[in-house]
Amino acid sequence: MAITAIPTYQPLVGRIQGGSKFYMKSGGQLDVANGAIIEVQTSGSMKWASTTLEGREIELQFLSKYTVTQHASTSFTGAAGGTLEKGYGTHVFSAATGAVTGLMTFATASKGATIRLDGAYLVANGNVSVRFTDICTVLNARGSDLSSFELSAVGFVDMICLTDDTWQVVNTFEWLEHPSS
Repeated sequence: MAITAIPTYQPLVGRIQGGSKFYMKSGGQLDVANGAIIEVQTSGSMKWASTTLEGREIELQFLSKYTVTQHASTSFTGAAGGTLEKGYGTHVFSAATGAVTGLMTFATASKGATIRLDGAYLVANGNVSVRFTDICTVLNARGSDLSSFELSAVGFVDMICLTDDTWQVVNTFEWLEHPSS
């Protein structure tokens, strides 16, 4: 039932008769006092327009927005490479001039997480070669599988996890993709 279709209710905020739903009309407001908590259980969900997020997905959205991890070149170079232990947030890479490569193992992708790989502190012609292991799938903006990509100095790649274990590239700058064969 659309909120505007309830002509008998005059308040901007209220409870629909029967008690199973609250409503908020245009101009209504929800105030949460100091010390108060709005809790969404793991199996609970919230819906925005046509998007529904469950409890863990909401948590990952917040973690993705407010977590930054610094990676010095020694943490991701060589054959062994490095691991992105946090499968969310912004990962900033720094390295001296020259090519830097390594196998990046992504943490298991969980629906709702977003990640930014940022080459802002790579010096001059430095770059990061990001290759993927079999634990996750990475799709470019057109939906094609990627095996790896190169991230240049000042470049970035933004990805979102739309389904568990699958990352989708949504925004890039100064990168070179390598499709899966």
